[in-house]
Order: sequence, then structure tokens, then C-alpha cells
Amino acid sequence: MKFSPQNFLYSALLSSAFLGCFSSQAAADTSTQHGFYVFQKVCMDCHGMTDVHYGDMAKLGIPLSYLKEWAESRHATLKDPIASPFPTIEAAKAAYGDAPPDMSQLARYIKGGPSYIEEMLKSYESAPKDLKLGPNSYYNPVALTHHKIFRMPYPFMKETMTYPDGKIADVPQMAQDVTQFLNWAAAPQNTNRSIYGAAILLYLAIMLGLLISLKKMIP
Repeated sequence: MKFSPQNFLYSALLSSAFLGCFSSQAAADTSTQHGFYVFQKVCMDCHGMTDVHYGDMAKLGIPLSYLKEWAESRHATLKDPIASPFPTIEAAKAAYGDAPPDMSQLARYIKGGPSYIEEMLKSYESAPKDLKLGPNSYYNPVALTHHKIFRMPYPFMKETMTYPDGKIADVPQMAQDVTQFLNWAAAPQNTNRSIYGAAILLYLAIMLGLLISLKKMIP
């Protein structure tokens, strides 16, 4: 093929590197959406996300009708933050010995970030014989806590979850997806920024093609 600006533009538009901006984003969004369902079905029994609102989940492609029904089941509206299931910190402490943290910014401020969260969720074990656990205590060898003892129970009481799209996720997959969701929740504008960046590249490429075509039309 003879080199020309038009051929170069055409090749660039079809290249996997260029289109990867969209395909990788779509894959990330799918995992994030799946992670929302893990958060809703598992994490919300103990945790809230007060910096995030019910309606924000629409950015993940969750139907508004679903979100509205979900919010109403918790006596909230789409504009309300996702509050803790406990009415007070004292009530949370009474249930678990300590208040479960708000998860809004967890992926940003916890040591080790998203990688630590994912690994921790998969790593619960029976405590060593020489380690005595008190009430409401659990052993996790990658925990950042003293003696690797956690207050948080093992979250995945069911070993699999079927997402609304039919995909069946095991524990490692659920841990990966909910971590992806928590990372998104900590900075939801990042998703939009990635989409906008890819859209701008596409727009500039199209405009370049139009300019080249117009130049050739002008004598």
C-alpha cells in the first residue's frame, strides 16, 4: 500500500493500540459494575460509602429503576449518600467490637491500596494453634493489624455469586471486582477522564481526515 496521510490515518484508527483505549475501558467498566453488585450484596451488610450517592452508580451502567428501588429499600433517594447500615458508631461497635470503616475512600488511604484490599479479601485462614482468638476476631495472614487479627469476618459466606449478566464469579473474581469498584468509588472522575481522552483522540483523528480530504478537493 502506498503511503499517504489517508492510509496512515486509516491504519491508526483500526490499530489495536488505538482501539484498546475503548476495549480496555469496557473491560474495566464490566469489572467495576460487577464489583458494585458484590458491594451491594456483601459489603453493605457492614459498611457505608458516605461520599458516594445511590445515583452515582448510574455511571456504571446500572439502570436507574434498579438504583431507585435499591435506595427506597433503604429509605433513601438517588440523591442520598450510601449510609452505614448502623444508626450509630456505638451500634456498630456492639455488633462487631469495632466500627466497620466507611469505604468511600478506602482504596486511596489504606496502606497498600487496591492490591492489598484484593489480596486481603482472599486470604482468610484458620488461626495458628498457638494464636488464641477472642470474640469477634478472625485471622488473616496478610492483614496489617497486630498479630494478623481482624475484626472483620470473612465476607464471602457463599463461595460464588451470579451477576445479573449471567457470569458466575468465584471468591478471587469477587475480590478482584469489588476492589475495582472501590478504586472507582474513591475517584469516580477517573473513569470519565479515560473515556473523554479516548473520545478526544478519535475526534482529532476524524478532523484530521476531514482536513486532508478538503485540502485535496481545493485546487
